[in-house]
Amino acid sequence: EEEYRSKLFTIAATDSLTSLYNRRYVLNELENQYKIAKRNKRIFSLLVLDIDNFKQINDTYGHSAGDDFLKKVSFTINSTLREQDIAGRIGGEEFLILLPETDADGAYSLAERIRTEIEGSKIIHNGITIKTTISTGISHFNPKKPPGKSETLFQWADQALYHAKNSGKNRVVKYMSENQIQKQ
Repeated sequence: EEEYRSKLFTIAATDSLTSLYNRRYVLNELENQYKIAKRNKRIFSLLVLDIDNFKQINDTYGHSAGDDFLKKVSFTINSTLREQDIAGRIGGEEFLILLPETDADGAYSLAERIRTEIEGSKIIHNGITIKTTISTGISHFNPKKPPGKSETLFQWADQALYHAKNSGKNRVVKYMSENQIQKQ
């Protein structure tokens, strides 16, 4: 029965293509991390990553090539995370990573490591080499000035991600405040 429950959990909580957690699970974990951090006055950060030019990969090489790249990015994410970190695919080519006990600088270091790894990697699909990059937005929970909701942290990281995309892609950007997004 325990094995059966474990299989059901895996089916319900993971993305079948990437084996990362699915949107519902990782957003629920964001809410949990927010509550824990607020109650215990702890820090945590989150990353929102997006594969650059993903539509072009799908349109040029087909959806199976896009799937291969999603798997490559997922593997890279998983290979760089600590045991307590939580990663999920939240839609199409977008990923969310929760980093407990991690400040914005630590999150930036991890995001840069993932970005550099993806930039230097490739997939071979039907004999064709395909390369691309990722863009990442970062936000962090400050226990001295907590936002009113966990969704706000997600929105901040998403704003930083769109700033990264609109300022040239293949970069990591930290959300600092409503009037300031750190350009890297």
